[in-house]
Amino acid sequence: TAAIQAAINASRRVVIPAGIYAVSATLVLNSGNQSLIGDGGHLLRTQILSSATSGPVIQVKARSPRIEALAITATAGRRAASTTTGHGILMGGDDTSAGAAVIISRQWLHDVQVSNQPTDGIHSRFGSEMSEYHQVTVQDCLRHGFVFDDGTTSGCTNIGIGPFHWSVFNCRAFECGGNGWMIGAPGQTNAPQNLYAYNIQALGCAYDSSKRVVDYLAAFYCNGLIVENGDFEDQQYANSTTSGGNSR
Repeated sequence: TAAIQAAINASRRVVIPAGIYAVSATLVLNSGNQSLIGDGGHLLRTQILSSATSGPVIQVKARSPRIEALAITATAGRRAASTTTGHGILMGGDDTSAGAAVIISRQWLHDVQVSNQPTDGIHSRFGSEMSEYHQVTVQDCLRHGFVFDDGTTSGCTNIGIGPFHWSVFNCRAFECGGNGWMIGAPGQTNAPQNLYAYNIQALGCAYDSSKRVVDYLAAFYCNGLIVENGDFEDQQYANSTTSGGNSR
């Protein structure tokens, strides 16, 4: 953990060769334009394996991050942990003060797979202006797959600006316990705006009623939305523990 974090602190671009890398605390991208680049996410060639029982595996606290060709997973102990902060990737600053709601804009994710997290797969809170996700899969996470919100769903006391002007292409939420896609939230302060989504899926999600915010595979509480070729199906797969969820 310390070695990878030292490399991140020392360089704008960290290339992680093929292999399995065990970490026990959150890796933080805390300066603008930092990159983590592996050797293959969906091929599982570069895996970040976290044993931390709270906190995200990776947290981005500054603009223009690039995360590419990485698989992010968890030990059995982490997956079993009771935590509301156990995301795979958290895009957003700490919830410590009114000034903490930093806009983490220009996010770029490509060939990323996140699995077995105790909370959300990828959670982007506050502004995510002009950001893009390409070929990102979130699977077997205990709460939601993808979350974009102003801090409402994440339970922040520091509610900030909602996400706006971002796009997702060929991304999948697979068999997560809560909503596959959670864009905004009931009772939110600032709704997300202007999402373009092409070829997105939510398959076998929303199977755990205790993990859902609403009873849907995909829930969109936003202003300005285009979804092309959306595939939302509630068939249950081998790893599901209970049935349920709507395809509406």
